[in-house]
Amino acid sequence: MLVTAFGDIYVESAAGEILVVDTIALGCEQAAHSVAELESLFRCPQWSEERLLTELALLARDRGISREPYQVFALAPHPCLSGEIRVEQIMPMDLVAWHHICRQHRSS
Repeated sequence: MLVTAFGDIYVESAAGEILVVDTIALGCEQAAHSVAELESLFRCPQWSEERLLTELALLARDRGISREPYQVFALAPHPCLSGEIRVEQIMPMDLVAWHHICRQHRSS
């Protein structure tokens, strides 16, 4: 299992495929066919920027926004409400709380 800075969770299924719980898209989908494929994707700068929001995380760091090891970067308001993802929306939040908020948005 891997948890990203923005709270996405990557897990390997019993069949070996990699699934991701996506906190921005509010869904769960196949991310890769295997761990090796996921590792290859992680090395791709364009994929990393789009899926892991690496540039946004670096902007947050540059602005002094940090998080504890048990926290992720949450976005407030959630992009499903605001229609955008900006560094000004970033706030540190406990993983469980962020997933609870995302689950509420997914249900509405």
